[in-house]
Amino acid sequence: VIVVTVNYRLGIFGFLSLGDETTKGNYGLLDQIQALKWVKENIADYGGNPSDVTIFGESAGGFSVGLLSLIPQNKGLFHRAIHESGTANSLLTLGSPVEVTTETAKALGCQTTNSTILMNCLLEKPADAILTQSTMVSERLCNLDRMHCLYFGPVIDGDLLTRTPVELMSNKTTEAYKFFESLDLMVGNCRMEGSLYLSMLGNNVQYQKDKNINVSIGLSHQYLCDVMSPNIANFYFKNNRKVSQAICKEYYVADNATLQSRAVLDVYSDLFFISDSTSTLNAHINSESSTYQFMYNQVLPFKLGPEPTWYEGPSHAEELYYLFTMEYFDRILPNVTISDSDRLLAHQMRKYWTNFAKSGNPNSAGLPVWSVFTNASKNYMKLSKHDMGVGNDYRKNEMKFWLQTIPNLISDSDTSRAKKLKTDSLFLLIISLSSLNFFINIMLVRY
Repeated sequence: VIVVTVNYRLGIFGFLSLGDETTKGNYGLLDQIQALKWVKENIADYGGNPSDVTIFGESAGGFSVGLLSLIPQNKGLFHRAIHESGTANSLLTLGSPVEVTTETAKALGCQTTNSTILMNCLLEKPADAILTQSTMVSERLCNLDRMHCLYFGPVIDGDLLTRTPVELMSNKTTEAYKFFESLDLMVGNCRMEGSLYLSMLGNNVQYQKDKNINVSIGLSHQYLCDVMSPNIANFYFKNNRKVSQAICKEYYVADNATLQSRAVLDVYSDLFFISDSTSTLNAHINSESSTYQFMYNQVLPFKLGPEPTWYEGPSHAEELYYLFTMEYFDRILPNVTISDSDRLLAHQMRKYWTNFAKSGNPNSAGLPVWSVFTNASKNYMKLSKHDMGVGNDYRKNEMKFWLQTIPNLISDSDTSRAKKLKTDSLFLLIISLSSLNFFINIMLVRY
């Protein structure tokens, strides 16, 4: 394979929007599409095959991969897609940049009653000043009750994205769905995506004081039921009390503070990541292209930072170390030993990924067999040093809760996201380690 690395505009520069014709937004997505067009037109000169393209992204990169896979104008630019910890239908995918854009303009002395005048004013400001003020405004507006602080992101612009990803994947008659269905698809997650939530809480001492919690000690049933569940219902399910009560009951753990703390993080994992991965896989199953799921469940042989004693599991994005750099860490980090089993897992994962990029099938001789995801089996590959193999119906009970029980709790007249159906070789790698700092690599299959 061949790897090409590209960049695209981030934050306010990539996703500024006022929600009108003056500033529709999605400039970062347009950059990504332009990069794919360049590859299609030029990559043969580098030995690549423009007819064998796979896009691959992690976290916000996974969101980008998902959105690119729902834009029918991209047909012919790529043929396969890998989503790591991020799908188009996640609650985290779409941004809400209008308020942040307006407040940033105010902070820079621009009047905000007219979009054209506002934009002309911003164009006269230094880039550093715009970045500084937009960052400060985002931090000021951040509300952890919402469980994330992602403001600058893709929007429904009427051009690239005509409807929400959930709606596009629900309607199988649209050109967007037909394109999505035509792609070979691999979707997966880390065991503890909720580490993102733990990090947000841990970095905000004031929020912990306000909510009377200490993440070092744990996250109690009281926090789950009195704070987290009502916030989820308020922000994402139109303050439906039944939803709040159901979450409280579903994730309650009796007489075990450690397991209760982990269950609180599981709420975040399941709501923002796992349920959306599952519904994306369910929506994609068809006879024309392949569908695969994985679950990464291997802790690193070294610590990335302090963790509460109750915390367990690989954190969001940790699989990237095995995919790209594992064998180098014992050379650059003191007192770190990379075992043969670490090297083997890294080799196996890379082989799976590149096999999929070449053919849409991750399997080859010498690798544990990875079975396809189907309606009947819902197979997934367990990626771990000591438990490598195929599992079935990942988090079955929790997925039933989010994809069936919760929608059934909502009245027929409710128009919240939960009521809508959660749609049940070039290698483009879009990796995001934060909302403000991510990059794209492209891996190409040779002729």
